[in-house]
Amino acid sequence: IRDQRPEGNFRLTKLDLYDWVVDIPLLSDLSSVGWKVSFSKKFQQMRRFAEQGDEKKGWEGAVVAVVGLYDKGKTFVLNQITQSELPSGKKVSTKGLSFKHVSVESTDFVLLDSAGSYSPVKVVDDFSVAQKEATELFLMDLIFDVSDYFL
Repeated sequence: IRDQRPEGNFRLTKLDLYDWVVDIPLLSDLSSVGWKVSFSKKFQQMRRFAEQGDEKKGWEGAVVAVVGLYDKGKTFVLNQITQSELPSGKKVSTKGLSFKHVSVESTDFVLLDSAGSYSPVKVVDDFSVAQKEATELFLMDLIFDVSDYFL
């Protein structure tokens, strides 16, 4: 899960901090190249326990999502209210949909983080902006469908 730098130091990857990530660059990618779904080792172990009927239920809890504009502090807000350490700041951006299971005062939650709306668009053809808008609308609809609470 970690990338090793030449000098032997490790840097954290998104799966060291999130339990699972669905990287959704564009809606149209689903039919052509698909969307990459990545699971942390911790999440994979929890799924195995649940499949074996272990008492550890694993990933239960209300889904809490933060929605808003790109680069306006959504992850920072999640960190503040849950005392999490999700990557945030000007040099970090959330990709697609990123999920993290947390427990706050003995209550389980699943945090849903996203890049937000109106993120920068790399214009490569006449449809670049339209594809990005369609993707953002799809993501917002999906977030509203799967979430129990919104900030």
